[in-house]
Amino acid sequence: MPNMDLTPPNQQPSDQARLLVNDKVYEGWLAFSIIRSMDAPSGSFDLAISDSWPGGGQPWPLKEGDECQLNLGSEPLLNGYIDSVKYELSGASRSLAVSGRDKACDLVDCSYIEKPDQWRKGKVSEIAMALAKPFGVTVTIAVPDSEVSNFKIEPGETAYDALARLLKLKGLYAWPDGSGGLTIGSSEFKNLGIVLSEKSCISISATRDATERFSEYLVKGQQPSAKAGKDPATAKKASQTVDESKDPDVKRYRPLLVISEGAGAEATERALWEAAVRAGKALEVEVVVQGYRPQKGAPIWALGTLVGIEAPGIGLTGELLISGVKFDLQEGSGHTTTLTLARPDAYLPEPIQEGKDKGGAGGGLPPGNGLPEGTVIYS
Repeated sequence: MPNMDLTPPNQQPSDQARLLVNDKVYEGWLAFSIIRSMDAPSGSFDLAISDSWPGGGQPWPLKEGDECQLNLGSEPLLNGYIDSVKYELSGASRSLAVSGRDKACDLVDCSYIEKPDQWRKGKVSEIAMALAKPFGVTVTIAVPDSEVSNFKIEPGETAYDALARLLKLKGLYAWPDGSGGLTIGSSEFKNLGIVLSEKSCISISATRDATERFSEYLVKGQQPSAKAGKDPATAKKASQTVDESKDPDVKRYRPLLVISEGAGAEATERALWEAAVRAGKALEVEVVVQGYRPQKGAPIWALGTLVGIEAPGIGLTGELLISGVKFDLQEGSGHTTTLTLARPDAYLPEPIQEGKDKGGAGGGLPPGNGLPEGTVIYS
């Protein structure tokens, strides 16, 4: 097997992909990609090897459906299952490609059909753990627990769709924890104290897309009116309210009307949220760096953390959120990490009213223009 010595200066010599299956370790992979994202509860991997297999050249006994653990050196990244195994022969050469996902993939793929399927009152932790338990997925709550009322599984709903709907009520997110489970947290992100610059990165790209941005957001809400009397038409007209927020960076006329069940302060908050989050999601940055760690000896790049970026050559200066990481080994480029960066306000919790429960409003925006204090506005 070819010996690839492409370890960058900030890389641990032991940072190689190691696949553990049935108490056996498979390593020596010549290429791999390992992906984790804040927008997906399950990480994924693709591993490849060619020429001969270590240990006599016999095909490795890897099968689809095998439970597996994937480490980068000694650090666990995934704990789940092999989805597919592909062997290929071509003349005197042969190759093996293996793909898989975290255990949380079953929450995404499968319907929740267990009991209970309705909670009149329950803690977020209690319901989340009940949804995940049949699939062998652990859940860790990294924020203070809270209670929801009258939460019911919808027919045919996947376990993850139900979990996402539950967390949305409280402005929370679920991220892969590296061990096959999920960590539930909020949009309060830790700063790594790292600044990415044009000199320290292999490449930096930024995409600005205004497709989903609008000049003004009008939120039509409903509220009861004591003066409406018994006439339905009069009552309907009297109970409708319209609140709005504007995006000053959208210069041409582009209105968007949103229908909301709430009114008053809730509708105003929803209008601000629409403007802030859509502006946040309009920017996506990809940074490619050498190695898998911010600094030698530090943990590997982590989701949900903030980094500084200094790239005036493409108009980027500020603080961004790591919303995705991709660890790669490819012939020619060696060990690299692709960081997907987003504005932190792209992950502001949506303001939602949970029935009539006074504690049910899950979202919330800072006062003022709806953007977090200190957020850099790119236009």
